[in-house]
Amino acid sequence: MRINLRTFEIFVTAMLIFSLLGVLSILPGVQLLGFAGALISVFFLHEIEKEWQRRKKKAVFYKRMEKIIARRLQDVA
Repeated sequence: MRINLRTFEIFVTAMLIFSLLGVLSILPGVQLLGFAGALISVFFLHEIEKEWQRRKKKAVFYKRMEKIIARRLQDVA
């Protein structure tokens, strides 16, 4: 089963919410796991944001290339 980026983002956000609830616990072990989960999920959210920016930049590049190729094909014909 493949997972897309949007689904992974939703999962990581849910993980962040549960981790923040774990940080509020009175048990030190649960607090530590909640803190670690929160750090990991924030890191993943940062990486997901970078991936969205990379995909956007790639789409702009291909759109530009498409226009250049269409212009050159029009000049040849």
